[in-house]
Amino acid sequence: MNYQLIFSFYNGYLNGGSKTFTYNNDQNSASNKFVPFDNFAFTPAGYSPSNNSQNQLEIGVWLYVHCYYDLDYGKVDEFLSRNINTIYFSVQNDDDCGGWDDPALFQKYADFIEFARSQGMNVYAVTLEKPYYIKQNYDELEDSFGSFINKTKEIFDTYVIDVEPYDIEGGADPDAGPNVYVPEYIEMSKNLRSIADQYGVKYIDTVPDWLHTDLKNIGLEDGLDALYGDEVNIMTYYPTAEQVLDKIKDIRTEVIKPYVVSIKITEGLDAPTLQENEINKTINLLRTLSIPIGLFEADGIVQLPFSFFQ
Repeated sequence: MNYQLIFSFYNGYLNGGSKTFTYNNDQNSASNKFVPFDNFAFTPAGYSPSNNSQNQLEIGVWLYVHCYYDLDYGKVDEFLSRNINTIYFSVQNDDDCGGWDDPALFQKYADFIEFARSQGMNVYAVTLEKPYYIKQNYDELEDSFGSFINKTKEIFDTYVIDVEPYDIEGGADPDAGPNVYVPEYIEMSKNLRSIADQYGVKYIDTVPDWLHTDLKNIGLEDGLDALYGDEVNIMTYYPTAEQVLDKIKDIRTEVIKPYVVSIKITEGLDAPTLQENEINKTINLLRTLSIPIGLFEADGIVQLPFSFFQ
């Protein structure tokens, strides 16, 4: 890979070629934030999230497990062969099955997760995957989020929340804008923080890149840093590497909280998909900038050549 070309592209793209950038590598703040330097060499920070070893950049994959999904252990090798080291594990309670409430399925999930970890992978739980959770008060969230933690705390220490309140269908305020759903999300986030602390676990917010602007537009100047999660997984779904970098430009300069940038490789869900010829370029640009990466999602990832992820 031509890193000189990457550096030239990125410096020209953000700065007209006048400056290069380095990250603030203060491990106490665990920050992705960068600051400009008047030197002539690009210096990546080597940032890694707190759950990773200090020399490993998180490369995660969204794995959706349907009720009778064949949890093929060979997928773990498929992930590792593509330099993926983290699984965001989501159980879809479709077909009226019990999911985590079914003892046999619970054991099936636990066995797969134990195997993935034995191969050196991190595995995080994905939960609260419906927008109506922003309407729940503290007691209701304790019943939904807290009870799930209590049920799975021997398996997970990190929980990824995927509420997406702007996508609410039916129910209260179906056409509500940011002035309604952003304060509701902040209140939910605050409650989730309290519940996560009660159980001694980490929780991660999953949000689109543009929520950073929405938060600032309603007066929360800290943007994504106003959320209460330990980290943020940022859905940055665009067709090209240039668009992905453009959409996180302000986030990189302004957000202190650790974050992962998720890119969309599998088609569907009425969201733009990264063009096939942009996949390797985007991954390597984010790696070069020491930005942790999430890959949406597993079924599409394993259909692609290993070379796309090298």
